[in-house]
Amino acid sequence: MKLRSLFLAALAATAMVSCTNENDPIDEGKQVEKNAMMQFRVSFGSLASTRVDETNGTTTGSKEAGLDLEQKFSEALLIAAYEGGATPVIVKEIPRGQFAPVTDPNTADGKYYQSAPFEVTAGTVKAYVVLNPGELSTATLTGNKTPAEVETALKALQLTTLPAQEYSFVMYGAAAEATVLADKTTTAVTVAVDRVVAKLKEETPNDKTSATVGQNFDGAALADSVTVSLQGYEFTNLTDKSHLVYQASPMVSTFVSGSVFDGVTVPSFGYAKTLGAPSATDQITYCWENDNAETTADKGDKITSIIYKGQITVAGTGHSAGENVYVYNNKAYNFAELHAELPGLVLTDDSTIVQFDAIGIFKYKSGFCYYRRPILTGDELKKISRNNVYKLSVTAINTIGFPTPIPPAKKTMLQLNIEVNEWTVNMNAFEL
Repeated sequence: MKLRSLFLAALAATAMVSCTNENDPIDEGKQVEKNAMMQFRVSFGSLASTRVDETNGTTTGSKEAGLDLEQKFSEALLIAAYEGGATPVIVKEIPRGQFAPVTDPNTADGKYYQSAPFEVTAGTVKAYVVLNPGELSTATLTGNKTPAEVETALKALQLTTLPAQEYSFVMYGAAAEATVLADKTTTAVTVAVDRVVAKLKEETPNDKTSATVGQNFDGAALADSVTVSLQGYEFTNLTDKSHLVYQASPMVSTFVSGSVFDGVTVPSFGYAKTLGAPSATDQITYCWENDNAETTADKGDKITSIIYKGQITVAGTGHSAGENVYVYNNKAYNFAELHAELPGLVLTDDSTIVQFDAIGIFKYKSGFCYYRRPILTGDELKKISRNNVYKLSVTAINTIGFPTPIPPAKKTMLQLNIEVNEWTVNMNAFEL
C-alpha cells in the first residue's frame, strides 16, 4: 500500500472526516473489540541541544524553531504496535485537517498537534509517527507484529528525495510504551518528531569575505601581504540517501553526483553558491545525515565538508586581476616576476599546478585558492546529524588557501565556532 499525496485543497475538503485508511485489528477473521480510546499528539518538542564555546569549552543550551515551511505537514502516518504482538498493528493515515494545534505550558516548546480520539483495542502499545510520509510503503508494518518487529520494518525504509518545499519535510518519532485502558477514557500518546534531514546554512557577513593576509597556507609569514577575496563555496560528500529511522551503522557508500571529495579527486565545482549577508531563507542547503568516518586521516574522504574558493590579488604595479599567482619561498609573484627571480626556470605560465609543486613552487591558477573545512557536530566531530542546522561562517581570513581543494598536510588555518540548536544548530566559523 502506498500513502497518497494530498494537496492543500484536499486538506480543506477532508477536514474532520472520519479515520482514513485504517488497518483495523483483525483476530482470526473477526473484528477485535474496540474497547478503548486513543489520540495522538505530535510535538515539535525542544530536543536536548548544546552550544560549544570555543573560548572555554563550556556548553550552553540553544534552540531554533526554523522556517515555517520546515514545520508544515500535510499528512501523518500513525502506527501503534501492541506488546506481545497478539493484537494487529494499528496503522492510520490522517490528513493535517484532522489535527488541532494545542498550546500546553507543560510541554517543552508549549505546542503540539492533537488528533481527534479514535477507538482502539485496550492494551500496552508503542507508538510511532511519520509526518509527510509521501510514498513510503506501509505494507511491511501491518498484521500481528510486536514493537520490535515494527521497528525492524521501519528501519528498512529508505529516503532518497530531499525536501524542496513546504509539506515535503519527512519527520519521524517514536514514543515510549503507553497503556490504553478499556474504560473508554481517552489515552493521549505524545510523540516528538525530528526532521530526517540536516540543514547547512552559510552565514559569512559581507565584511568577512575579503582580507589582507600575511601568511602562507602553512602559517609561514609572506614577504609581502596579499589580498584574498572569497568568491563562493560548495559542499563535498553530501550523502545520496538515508534511512527513515536513525541507525548507528552508516548506510552511505555513495555521494551526490558532483560533490565527491575523496582526498585525491578534485571536484569540478562551479562554486556558484555565493556569500554575504544572507536572509533567513537564503544560502540554505538541505542534506541527509552522514556518519561515515574518514578512510585516511585528514584526507576528507567520506566527510561532509565545505570548500571556500578565494581569489588572490598581489599588491603593486604589474599585476592584473585573474592572472596566475605563484608563491615561492613565501613570496607571491606573477609569472614574469617569478621568471626574473628564477631565470633558469624551464616551466612556463601554462605548466600545471602539479609540475610547479614538484619543484617547490605553488601555482594558483587564475589566482584562485581553496579552503576545505569539515562540518562538525559539537563533540561528535566529523558527523552530520539529522534535525541539526549547521550555521557556517568565516570569522577571519589569515592565510592564503591551497592551490586545489585537496588540503595541505598541515592544517592550522581554521577556527571553529560550533552552535547546536533545536533544529539543533551547529555554528562552524572558520579562519582561513
